[in-house]
Amino acid sequence: MVFGYSTKPFEPTEDKLGCYRPEEHLHNPRGYAFGVDARRLDPRLRGPVASLEKEVDPQTGLKNYISNEAGGWATSAGYLRFSMARSIHYGRIYTSGSGCSGQDDDLDEALRCLGQTLHCLQDFGANSNYCELALIELGYTGVFPHCGRSTHIRLRGRKVYPLVTGTLGIANFLRCIATEIKSLDEALEHAEEDVKSYMGLYKILSQLSRAGMGSGDLEKAYVIESKSQKRAKEWNDARDESSDGTGHPSIQDVVEAIRPILEMGDSMANVIQAIPAGKFREGLDEGRTILLLGQLAPFLRPILGDIQDAIGNAASSITISNNRHRFDPWLDPTCDDPTHSMLSKDALTNMLNLCAGRVAATMVQYAVP
Repeated sequence: MVFGYSTKPFEPTEDKLGCYRPEEHLHNPRGYAFGVDARRLDPRLRGPVASLEKEVDPQTGLKNYISNEAGGWATSAGYLRFSMARSIHYGRIYTSGSGCSGQDDDLDEALRCLGQTLHCLQDFGANSNYCELALIELGYTGVFPHCGRSTHIRLRGRKVYPLVTGTLGIANFLRCIATEIKSLDEALEHAEEDVKSYMGLYKILSQLSRAGMGSGDLEKAYVIESKSQKRAKEWNDARDESSDGTGHPSIQDVVEAIRPILEMGDSMANVIQAIPAGKFREGLDEGRTILLLGQLAPFLRPILGDIQDAIGNAASSITISNNRHRFDPWLDPTCDDPTHSMLSKDALTNMLNLCAGRVAATMVQYAVP
């Protein structure tokens, strides 16, 4: 819905979402799957990480897992070539395929692959110490390189720090998910309170649709969607009546139940997109978002509550020992394999509590706000 639509090319599927692979984000693969062969869980995941992958390539100053393909392991450079080639391939089919050009599915895949390519390129600056190294090259001395102070290498006659990236740890993952879930729950709660104020939006958009604006049958979508609201009430009544509060449908049932709401939202978006840009169109689009979130709330909020509980239980089992390696660049001058390129505020607080004197002063000076 962030992109205006939520079905068809924008609908997330298991195939489109894929699995977490470090090379897609220039992440350090250190600790991936805790050393277990993750392909036993899903063949799309990668195998165990070889120690050589995490070493610095003396020819480039980059970690081997970024662009050194001499060892046959997965690299971000290889992923970029694959994604860009796939984007070009489907783009050519869309524009000039023999007997099959002009297919929207081909254009969607070309743009999706272009998007994942650009994401990985963006991560070169976002997930590495590239910016710090650039500042050091420009002569700035008060910059922490996010690797140990004694990790210099000789590269083309110059003494430089290696380019490294961090990992996606379980603590980071849970924190990100918890934040997103909380934000979504708050948005659904507010929309649920305000949704009645926007019910007249149907009438406005229906009149515009009958006048030839947009595409799709908005009124038909509205009739189908209205039936789903009755189902939400029945499910939540059943949940309230169950003794343990778990009398709600499966995730798949919910997905099928909210599909009419999302499809109706896309029909509304088609009408709104046909309106010239301006305040009127912005107001309609904002109203559409509140209307949809308000109608999704009865289905989603009970599930989000369960997810928040599960995340809380998982997070409570993670101790500071699980994240101690994130401090290695500050404590070990020979560390060129950090788990995190940047410290979070919480990690900085923990580190200041653990350390004293010179190390703590260095962190205060160089830590990212």
